[in-house]
Amino acid sequence: MGDYDQKPEPGQWVRVHYNLHVGGLSVTNTKGRVIYRCETAFLEKAQFRVSEKMRDRVVLTGCRNVHAKVHGSWVEPDDEPALPVAVRYNPYDAADFITVDDGRPVKTAPLVKIDDNRCFVTHDDVEPKDDEAD
Repeated sequence: MGDYDQKPEPGQWVRVHYNLHVGGLSVTNTKGRVIYRCETAFLEKAQFRVSEKMRDRVVLTGCRNVHAKVHGSWVEPDDEPALPVAVRYNPYDAADFITVDDGRPVKTAPLVKIDDNRCFVTHDDVEPKDDEAD
């Protein structure tokens, strides 16, 4: 892991993204500096964020760049929590993180597991479909 071995403290606010060059996850501090690399991360109070401007550039040019991250508070759960809903991001498919099964957007989650290039949340974190809103 080299210079990126500063594991976040529980409760530390971080941003996590999939590393496009070497795979795995890169964890950055609030200043945007990569401090840790790992295969799996758990965040509380998670926010799924996509830079619209950078996404537009990716779609227009086809050149990948890091523009989608999960922000949240680093946590190390004692037991593996049940997070059954798989979430993914692909700039060519949608402007948001979406569920793998039915493409519903996910904006926030009280707890998220990020494993390689997939995230996992509970059913309660998924926004309802338009016909389910009423």
